Formats: sequence, structure tokens, C-alpha cells
Amino acid sequence: MEEEYQKCLNAALKLLGMRAHGELELTAKLLRRKGADKAIVARVVAVCRKSGFLDDGLFARDYARELALRGCGVRQIRYKLKLKGLSEDDISSALSEVCTEDDELERALSAGRFKLKSLKTSEPLLKKREKLYRFLLSRGFSGASVKEAARRLLSESEEDQIS
Repeated sequence: MEEEYQKCLNAALKLLGMRAHGELELTAKLLRRKGADKAIVARVVAVCRKSGFLDDGLFARDYARELALRGCGVRQIRYKLKLKGLSEDDISSALSEVCTEDDELERALSAGRFKLKSLKTSEPLLKKREKLYRFLLSRGFSGASVKEAARRLLSESEEDQIS
């Protein structure tokens, strides 16, 4: 029994050493190990939490920040945090810390600029707008941010083509 506990603890520390995990995610990974016992896994997770190696709030903030830097909108960040099994309190706290409305618009503008580079300059404006809207909405940006970002980017694009 003690040998199984030690193996499970070593596996947990190895996983946490590679990257941060949420409590539910770590539990699921440990339970998938061959012959894992639920009681031992629960004990290991409790030890990791108590020792400070496992903190869902910190994990939520770090992961939300990482997703924001990758150009994800608030909706997509919220969705991905939920997939990790994080509580609504941890998610809300992380989002309020990482994402502001101005910040979301800036990220939408940045992602939109990236998308505009891949669009043909000869494409009609309406077609560009549709593709830009779809792209930004698929990234999880709010409708208001998408609309404003598309308006700004397409007007910039028109000015660049004129000059």
C-alpha cells in the first residue's frame, strides 16, 4: 500500500513538474494509471494541494493569461477553463484579473491584423468583413469587440490601399 502511494506521489510530482495542472485534471491523469486506487489518488492530490504544488486558482490565472497571450477571447478562455474542471469562482477570478474590455479589443485587433494578412487584397470588402467576423468570433471574442475591431481594421485596410 505504501509503495503504491509513493509511486502515485512520484507520478503526480512528475506531472506537476512538467506543467501546472488543475485538481480535477491531475486526479483524472493519476486514475488512468494502471492499477490506480481512488483512495490513494485522493490522498496524493490532498498532499499536493496542502504542499502548495496544486492550486486551482493560480492554475486558472496562469492558463487564462497564456490563452489571452495566444489571442483568445474571453468566451474561449472561459470555455477552456471549464474544460479543465475549474470552479466558476476560480474562472471568474482569473478572467477579472487577466481580461478587461479594452484588453479584449486590443487582442481582437491583433488577431484580426494577423487574419487580414492572409486575405486577398482583391477580395470584396463584404467578403473580407465576413471572414474577419467568423475568425474573431471563433476565437471567442465578444460581438461588440468583433464589430469594433472589424470596423477599425477594415478602415485601416482601405486607407492603406488608397495610399
